[in-house]
Amino acid sequence: MKKFKHLMRTMRFQWLWERLLSVALYGMNMGPIDIKTNGEEFLLKKLARRLPKDAVLFDVGANKGEYTLALLEQFGREAKIFAFEPSIYTYGILNSIVPAHATLRLENIGFGEKVESVDLYYETEGSTLASVHKRDLSEYGIQHARHAETIRITRIDEYCRANNIRRINLLKLDVEGHELAVLKGCENLLSQKNIDVIQFEFGGCNVDSRVFLKDFYELLTPEYNLFRMVADGLVPLHTYRAVYEKYGTNNLVATYDPSLLS
Repeated sequence: MKKFKHLMRTMRFQWLWERLLSVALYGMNMGPIDIKTNGEEFLLKKLARRLPKDAVLFDVGANKGEYTLALLEQFGREAKIFAFEPSIYTYGILNSIVPAHATLRLENIGFGEKVESVDLYYETEGSTLASVHKRDLSEYGIQHARHAETIRITRIDEYCRANNIRRINLLKLDVEGHELAVLKGCENLLSQKNIDVIQFEFGGCNVDSRVFLKDFYELLTPEYNLFRMVADGLVPLHTYRAVYEKYGTNNLVATYDPSLLS
């Protein structure tokens, strides 16, 4: 047995373990994001049955509105939906695609830890990879920071105070590595448990922003419970483990009330 274990760790079998690792990561739902197949739509259907009819829903990093449209489809027009997109070009596309109605609000702003103006970098206008962090995407043949525009950043705490929003029922974050900063900008809401459910991406963009999964644990627990999203539900992450630091793109979910997700 000892010789067999040693043989497994030799050069001869590394190609096999790397292929098996790729299969395992795919099975863990890490990779390209597709709302209809990666568990996001599954979660929204569940939350639409459990959250109030007039739920307050934040789509932070709305891009061209795919997630916003999913919110409209699952929650209907009674829910109060706020979609935020900081790029002026992409906001124009969002504004043309998402149908206007009384309880839907589109905002051309971004969020972070403090109120400021920052550069947003991207390879092409309207890119889903636009980020306030310069990303190294050379392994994909992408020159990320070819273009930049200056955007407005504020805190979610400040926005909610100015707009008399006391509770966010669902906060979705897809801001290409800036998720931790956005969460630090709503520390008052978090400390009072006035955000019911948080969905945020974790993946390769966090390499460029130098943020670990452990940072989210330290910010959110023990008040919030963390889960990893899969195609048909959520896998609980009861305690932090270094092995969880995998940078294939995946969605994580946090809530102080797990019954909302059951």
